[in-house]
Amino acid sequence: MDILWIAVGTGLFIGAILSVIFGIYSRAGSEPYIRTMFGMSSADLIFDGILFILAFGCLFLAVVSIIIRDNIYPSQFPIRFTVETLLMAILPASLLLLMANFRGYVIDSKVGMEFTVLMLKFGVLHLLLQYSGFYSDTFPPLIMKGGRR
Repeated sequence: MDILWIAVGTGLFIGAILSVIFGIYSRAGSEPYIRTMFGMSSADLIFDGILFILAFGCLFLAVVSIIIRDNIYPSQFPIRFTVETLLMAILPASLLLLMANFRGYVIDSKVGMEFTVLMLKFGVLHLLLQYSGFYSDTFPPLIMKGGRR
């Protein structure tokens, strides 16, 4: 079985168990969508779980990137890779500016800081995916050193 399906099945199993536990043993709090059990709110558990998954995923990608160091495409096409990295960082993060504008927020230093943080996250994720070999595995290279295959 593929590791992706094992992870999905494990996540569904743990989610179902936690839903049953919170459904049976929890009490309603002041918020209608937040339940508490043993002094721990369901919102805190979900937030901490998501934070753990993201931190583990980034750490895993960093370790794999250090081990594999797939730099064939960046070394052959440095300008393309730089433009690609900037686009992968700036375009998704720019949606934050659009959302802030649509919701009536003034684009100030706080929104600018959130934009910068989000841009750095997408940029670092793109670099980690490249150097871990994910892109070379997902998109086998069509362009070779002497030209197109």
